[in-house]
Amino acid sequence: MLTRRQALGYVTVILEEENLLGSPGDVIRGHEFHYSRIREMGGAVRCTTSVQKRAGEEKYPEGFMVKNTFGSYVHLHFGSQKNLAGNLVLRMKQARAKTG
Repeated sequence: MLTRRQALGYVTVILEEENLLGSPGDVIRGHEFHYSRIREMGGAVRCTTSVQKRAGEEKYPEGFMVKNTFGSYVHLHFGSQKNLAGNLVLRMKQARAKTG
């Protein structure tokens, strides 16, 4: 944990890979607020989304997966993407079917 805030504000999340939230190219709005920073990742961690603060600004990697677990600093606004809840439930069912 750091003493200064590292991010605060509304962001756009762009899915770069298939993940629990949807398909590549899907866009979700959310809010980012945190006092910590990711230092390094293990080999099993994949970055599957990117974030953009404002239209036209550079995207940065954010949103990470290990197997069927997704983690992110962004608090997602489920109302911003009509398929988000359905995608999440469908992919959880698919993951459960694979693992038995």
